[in-house]
Amino acid sequence: MSSNPETRSIHNHGTDFTPKVTSLKRNMDRVDQRITLINNKISEIKRLSQDIQSRKTLYPNDDPLLELQFQISLLSNDKAYLSNIRKSLSQKLNEDFYIVSNRIVLLLSSMSTLDFKDPDTDESILKRLIVSKKILDTGSLASITDMITAISSNLDLVREFIDQFDAYINSMKTKVVNEIYHCAGLHPELTFKRQSIYLEYQKNLRMTENLLSFYYDLSNSMAAQADNMKVADFCGTNRLATPEGSPSADGVFLDSLSVSSITTLGEKTTL
Repeated sequence: MSSNPETRSIHNHGTDFTPKVTSLKRNMDRVDQRITLINNKISEIKRLSQDIQSRKTLYPNDDPLLELQFQISLLSNDKAYLSNIRKSLSQKLNEDFYIVSNRIVLLLSSMSTLDFKDPDTDESILKRLIVSKKILDTGSLASITDMITAISSNLDLVREFIDQFDAYINSMKTKVVNEIYHCAGLHPELTFKRQSIYLEYQKNLRMTENLLSFYYDLSNSMAAQADNMKVADFCGTNRLATPEGSPSADGVFLDSLSVSSITTLGEKTTL
């Protein structure tokens, strides 16, 4: 292949998106696990609340129920917050990559109209074209992975097409020079077409890389925030009151429940 920058090979341009896609999925999984944990805590507290409601003689006042309902409210807010930002990220990611995917498909389709090689060879490239479907379930990590895989595969097809076009340009240049055809406009015309395709390829490649880096960084922040939700950690844990009935050093939401139980039985129990 010629070392001329106009016809250099464009292979090995770092289109392996696998590491960041894997990390992105891992971060989304962390958020999903956190949402599941919070949801489980809500269910546990609801079960406890229902148990208390069924034992009116043990818990004559509503203080324990109110405190449990407060915890449920806090946890529900955290769950809704995480669910919403995860959904927003997934939806925007899907929309952005769907646009890029379509642009690459259109580029390949337009390239197929350039009649410079064997029709069978040209068709073999188009047969390997992957057309992405718009993801209806925007929370599906598998679908998002499939779309990015399709983008990577189609970018490889564009690279292959350009390499074949480079070979054709070089062969025509050699033919014109060796056989002394006076056709000064042939090489510039072909080179211009090649450069237009190459620039579109570069634009879509860089856009894919930039989008993936953006969503990778954003998912890192989202996962870190999910891990650091201290209120969610605090709620739903079995913290007991100190002997004086005041909150322990660890905290507090079930303290009044313990105290209420003791007070109710206080007529028969000496502390």
